[in-house]
Amino acid sequence: MHSIDTYILHSYFILHLMKKKKLYHPKLFTNIEIKDNCITLFFVENTFNEYGKRLVNDNTIQIDDKINCVQTYILNKNEIEYDSLIKYIKIQKKVLQKHQKARNYDSSRVVKYSILVMENFKDEFDDWFKINRVS
Repeated sequence: MHSIDTYILHSYFILHLMKKKKLYHPKLFTNIEIKDNCITLFFVENTFNEYGKRLVNDNTIQIDDKINCVQTYILNKNEIEYDSLIKYIKIQKKVLQKHQKARNYDSSRVVKYSILVMENFKDEFDDWFKINRVS
């Protein structure tokens, strides 16, 4: 009886942690526009259209100084996002192992698909870096 109570408490604690933490999905920045004191960053992220293609979104930011080198700025932003993506994939793989160990087959399939989608996104990053990195 004690082990069941401990299991329920542990499950509740894990569920509570999962609800509190919002997942951050990395973005691949593809372009930047600078007008006046604003920059508009164009990026793709984990949103899709009805055909399964990633959507291009934008975000406008007010800046004080002009950005000297646009390409370097985007490269730095994408390196940070790439690191986040790698961490995200590692976490998802640990989640998958836990679901497989607990024999949660439906959850395992969902997480496997999520990992596949994010690994494809990683490939998009890799392709972008091949084209845009200055050697």
